[in-house]
Amino acid sequence: MKISVVMAAHNEEKYLPYALGSLVGAPVDELVVCLDRCSDRSLEIIKNAPLNCEKKIIDLGAKSWRNPSAEPFAVAAKAATGDVTYCIGR
Repeated sequence: MKISVVMAAHNEEKYLPYALGSLVGAPVDELVVCLDRCSDRSLEIIKNAPLNCEKKIIDLGAKSWRNPSAEPFAVAAKAATGDVTYCIGR
């Protein structure tokens, strides 16, 4: 069984190390992160996270939904390929 974890990030450099740290050693096959117009070091932190899984990083760019918080999670979930998908956030 393939396990995917999805998360959304908008300028989360302060909190990403904690969220990603919770996945170290977890039986995760894939991490899908949707970056929501980040202007900080979020991308760098995700790329350098010491995780033993595939990482997919999606840059959302312009939003099209009326609910700005839900869209990045939906985009990430749609890109996940696991049999089971977990959503995490801060």
